[in-house]
Amino acid sequence: MDDTNVIRIDIEYAKDERKVIDEVFLDNLPRTANLILNVLWDRNKAMTVAELTEAVNGEYETHLEKSVIQKFVRVLVNGDYVDVKRRGFRAYYQPLGMEYMTEEMFL
Repeated sequence: MDDTNVIRIDIEYAKDERKVIDEVFLDNLPRTANLILNVLWDRNKAMTVAELTEAVNGEYETHLEKSVIQKFVRVLVNGDYVDVKRRGFRAYYQPLGMEYMTEEMFL
């Protein structure tokens, strides 16, 4: 990730609770990829595609298929935003800003 990326902050006010939700969006990434990154940053743990799908759909009230999340995870991995670690048959994804994966992150 180079330093020329522009970051914008979108603030959304929930109608009922008047709660402020902060989201960081990198302008050079598609919205879905940004949603995945935000979930990974917020959860601060390594996640599988199934966990990411559930988290993105729950957090952002979307109905994205697992295959769509997988596609954008590959975009993030190829763009050096996310790292992948394999543990057995499962692949776990973490944002590259995290220093290292510990056993607790897999729980």
